[in-house]
Amino acid sequence: MRIRYLSCILFIIYLLSSCSLEHTITGTYVPRQRGKYPKRIPTTFRITFDADNHFTYLYRAGFKKEYSEGTWLFITKDTLLLNSQLQDIHSIPLIIERGEHRDNDSIVFLFNNSLKDTSVINWTIEVNDVPYEFNQDSLVLQMGDSCNFFVRGTIPLEVDSLIVPYLLNTKLESCSYSIGRSKGTRIVISFPHYITWDVVYYLPITERIRVKNKKLIIDEGIIAKKRIVLYKKSD
Repeated sequence: MRIRYLSCILFIIYLLSSCSLEHTITGTYVPRQRGKYPKRIPTTFRITFDADNHFTYLYRAGFKKEYSEGTWLFITKDTLLLNSQLQDIHSIPLIIERGEHRDNDSIVFLFNNSLKDTSVINWTIEVNDVPYEFNQDSLVLQMGDSCNFFVRGTIPLEVDSLIVPYLLNTKLESCSYSIGRSKGTRIVISFPHYITWDVVYYLPITERIRVKNKKLIIDEGIIAKKRIVLYKKSD
């Protein structure tokens, strides 16, 4: 009985300490050192942990930029696990809304493209292994009873070479979708809210980070400058 009681007490203490850690970890973390020549070569390295277990990551140095966001979780009392919301830049989820239209012999694709204003990206939709230009708002095809499709965005090399910071991703692809009984169907396609222009700098992350004395230790013993401390916002 005493052992069971002691186990319960220890479990409660563990829960309280975990809650305390999750409360104190929230905030924005930046490097203790920002580089040797910060005025000439601006460097940004920032991770923000929100109270709802959401994180954002931003890295910028010279012509290089990386961005990511996702969820964070304590897997031990001193170890954080970061998982990006998007794990594969070639498997971007789409929001698909299906309806009907009057022509029973065709299928209509409507593209509510949140990246449409970014004219440097050329869009295509591949339907039943046949690519079609998809830079316009809609596409009407004569189809059979079913179809498989996905959306692809590419940035030409001649355009990529002119963009600074240099792009991390010049080819974007969505997940594949299958529509049965496609005749007389209207398909509305859009991206989730977190797909913005920063997707071209998106870096999928699945990483464990140590927490020690209110500091995050990244690549401990390899690059000392990657130790970052809590940044306290001014009131």
